[in-house]
Amino acid sequence: MVGRQLLKRVTSATIWHINADEPRIRDYNTEYNPPGLYQPDAYRSSDHDPLVIGLTLPGGKG
Repeated sequence: MVGRQLLKRVTSATIWHINADEPRIRDYNTEYNPPGLYQPDAYRSSDHDPLVIGLTLPGGKG
């Protein structure tokens, strides 16, 4: 959710599908994840696809 001032500047928004689906045994939820497969590193930082948002910023041409 964005404020009104920023909402005026949004030109587009989409989901960037970069994360592959994983089997439950390698899921981020540790309920099914054996401790030997869990690594607390940057590759386990998120299990969600990010949003890509286009903005028109002040001072831009056009």
